[in-house]
Amino acid sequence: MEALSARNPRVQQLRKLVKQSKARVEAGLFVIEGPGLLAEAVGSNADVRDVFVAEGSSLDPDLGQALNQTGIAVWELEPHVLESVASTTSPQPVLATVGLTNALLEDSVPAGTGLVVVGEAISEPGNAGTIIRTAAAAGATAVVFTEGSVAVHNPKVVRASAGALFRIPVVSNAKFEAMAQYLHRVGLSLVGLAGEATTHYDEVDYTQGRAIVLGNEAHGLSAQALSRVDTAVTIPMASGVESINVAAAGAAVCFEAARQRRHAASTDQ
Repeated sequence: MEALSARNPRVQQLRKLVKQSKARVEAGLFVIEGPGLLAEAVGSNADVRDVFVAEGSSLDPDLGQALNQTGIAVWELEPHVLESVASTTSPQPVLATVGLTNALLEDSVPAGTGLVVVGEAISEPGNAGTIIRTAAAAGATAVVFTEGSVAVHNPKVVRASAGALFRIPVVSNAKFEAMAQYLHRVGLSLVGLAGEATTHYDEVDYTQGRAIVLGNEAHGLSAQALSRVDTAVTIPMASGVESINVAAAGAAVCFEAARQRRHAASTDQ
C-alpha cells in the first residue's frame, strides 16, 4: 500500500478537520485519535469513513478485521505526517474520520424516569468531554449542551469523552427555554447546581425523572436557568473551599443519582 504524503488531498482535509470547526461542519466529519476510540466507534456502528495509520504501525487484528468487513478504507501515512496533522504533541498512531452526529432531544429523552445531564454554556472542552464520560458511566439517558457550549466534536472534547460520545446520545446547541419545556412535558424535573442553594445535592430523590443542570465554569447557572430549575442544590464543602470544577461537581451528583437508582432497583426485586 502506498503511503500518503502531507500533500495528499485526504491528508490536507484531515488537517483541516482537526484544526477548524468550520471545516468539520462543512464536511460533516470529525476526527478521532487512537485505536481505543476507533474500536469504540466501530463497535457502536458509528459512521467511520477513513482510517489513517502511521508508517510502521499496525492495527489490532480484530479491529483490522472489523474494518475490512465493513469496507472502511485504511491508509498508511508517510513518516512524520501524522505528527503534523494530529492535535496532540505525541499522537497515537491511528486517526480516523467519522460522520458528524447531533442527537435530537425528542428522540433521546423519552417520557419516564430517565436521568439527563444538561451543560449550560460549558466552554472548556475537557469539561464537556468529562461530563459526557461521567453521564454515560452513571447510566444517564442523554447529555444536552445548550447554546454557547463548546462544539461537541472538538478534538479535545472527543478525547476527554474517552469513547462515551459513541455510547450516549449528545444533544448540542439546545435553546434552554425550549429544552426546559420539553423536559417538563415528558416528566423530568430540573435539578440545578448552585453555590448559593441551601438544599444539599444528596437530599434530592433522583429515582424519578431528573435533569441535572450544570452551569458555566466562570459564571455558574444563568438567571434564566435558575428561574427554570425546580430544585437548586449545592455540594457541601470544607471550610475555605469556595467551589470545585464543574465536571467534578457533575460527577458527584450523577453518581449519587446512580446510587439511589441502584438501591431502588434492588429493593423492588
